[in-house]
Amino acid sequence: MLYIVPYLQLFPTFRKLGLVNNEYELSFMAFIFLCYVGFIAGDSMGLNNQQGNNGVLSTSVDYKKYENYSIQTGVIGLAGYGYFIYKSGPYYFYGHNSGDFSVGGYIYELRYFIFSSVLLLFNSFLNKTLSKKGLIFLACILLFLCYDAYIQQQRGSWIRLGVILIFSYLFNQKNQMSLRLTTLLSKYKGIAISGAALALLLTLTVQIRKFYSPYTTFSEQINLTIDRLVEQPELLIGGSGIDEGNEFVTAYNAFQANQVAVTCDYGLKWLYPFINFIPRAMWAEKPTWFSFSTDIFTVMRKYSNIKPAQGSAETGMIDSFYRFFWGAPLFFVLFGYYTRLLHKSSSTNFGSRLFYICLYVGCFYFITQNMMPMIIFTLYMYIPIWVVLKTCFKVRKLQYA
Repeated sequence: MLYIVPYLQLFPTFRKLGLVNNEYELSFMAFIFLCYVGFIAGDSMGLNNQQGNNGVLSTSVDYKKYENYSIQTGVIGLAGYGYFIYKSGPYYFYGHNSGDFSVGGYIYELRYFIFSSVLLLFNSFLNKTLSKKGLIFLACILLFLCYDAYIQQQRGSWIRLGVILIFSYLFNQKNQMSLRLTTLLSKYKGIAISGAALALLLTLTVQIRKFYSPYTTFSEQINLTIDRLVEQPELLIGGSGIDEGNEFVTAYNAFQANQVAVTCDYGLKWLYPFINFIPRAMWAEKPTWFSFSTDIFTVMRKYSNIKPAQGSAETGMIDSFYRFFWGAPLFFVLFGYYTRLLHKSSSTNFGSRLFYICLYVGCFYFITQNMMPMIIFTLYMYIPIWVVLKTCFKVRKLQYA
């Protein structure tokens, strides 16, 4: 809801450019509102759920092993991503979506282990159990990730770093779970400032892609980007731009297309991210995301106003519309309910806390893209964390309350 609402201001501009029409405008807005209300209702149900763990738990941690395994997780991630950079050669420095992706998805996606390592080590730092060796490694990989986010012009990298650092810090603050958002931001002003800086950084990263090149200097890229934003201030809330690739434009036209096609696969396509983990060497005929169940862009090309631009995304809300049609708000009720239960568990359970942060990172991909990257990125980040926790944490139930 918070992601799409600003685009309401841009709807007249999109209509004037012929990117959208107003035939389904009211039903589109109604669908968004119902999904929003469904999520809030589910969240409230989870908040009022009194069910909890009646057992009293005792936890022992091998902090040295935890730190060593966290560093090893980062090394594995650096090795996989380093191989991608090595194979890419100079093309790695060409910006967004550049490099030699023939190395294979499993190797390339190992870069998420680096973020897993940051999450593990930063929480160790907050808990004052991180050694000097661990602190140096954490600082080094943070610097590398910032450098990589700039070179590759990856908005997602800034999101992952921001969520990991801000949420880890918040979970370590006493009684923060019970504070209202306005109180939280006023009490922890650094969080509000960090959030605003992150939002600006995301906008700059998306817009600077149009001027980024290994042959231009950083100052030239920044100056050209600022000039563009001054000329078109609507780009500050315009997501990926004021064109066919804009998320709102894609979402609206995908919604319009399905109003005509009326497709619904009851969530079948959302099984694909798990199928995707099966190596193609073991299943030569494994389908692709686009050939598995209903493909939104195929429907759009047939029924919408525009032909979807390369790299455009329909957003998770419209992805859910293709899965459950007007029953999608019920999915958001369940989504809000279970994420609230997970959030409540995160206040006392360290493993739930780390999974919640990984899931929250994935949720950004669901908001801006669809379910596929949400599941993939959440699992890639959490699986190594789960291994570390299972290896280093011993939990036993002492008694029942």
